[in-house]
Amino acid sequence: KGPSRGSIVDGLGMALHTWGGTANTSSCLLKVYPDGGVESFCGTQDLGTGTRTVCAQVLAETFGLEVDKIRINVGSSKYPNSGASGGSTTVGAVSESHRRAGQDAIEKIFALAAKELEVDPTVLEAVGGQIRDSANPSKSISWRKACSLIGLKPLEVTSNYQRGAASPLSSSGVG
Repeated sequence: KGPSRGSIVDGLGMALHTWGGTANTSSCLLKVYPDGGVESFCGTQDLGTGTRTVCAQVLAETFGLEVDKIRINVGSSKYPNSGASGGSTTVGAVSESHRRAGQDAIEKIFALAAKELEVDPTVLEAVGGQIRDSANPSKSISWRKACSLIGLKPLEVTSNYQRGAASPLSSSGVG
């Protein structure tokens, strides 16, 4: 209820929305390379709605990396299956499969890094390109160093999300 100038009124607005749909089934093949590179493969599509960006954001958050450090591959039937676009079902689906793959991979990387840092893997976190002890952040190694512990071949993880599975990330009613 700010001052009005003709048909324009100054003020503050807010909108909320909940989603009545549910995410499609989706699978993601994730590769973490010994040099620290991260790449995903998912048989979804990006119709210009930002699917690649969403997948990169999910993995970047999981690994404590910048979004531009993640390579996303979509749009091929050679990649693991993912549902069709329609009714806002894609983001929920690919977020689920990418987050699950990322969590499975980071758990394995934490196990390797824990030996290097001589800590329990459950205290580790991935932040700002580092794997570090959450209680003692100065006790850390770089993401690249942690990935070098994988060995010569990339770490490969495939994770899935099944449409209709209960999840706080993509169940019906998510805001």
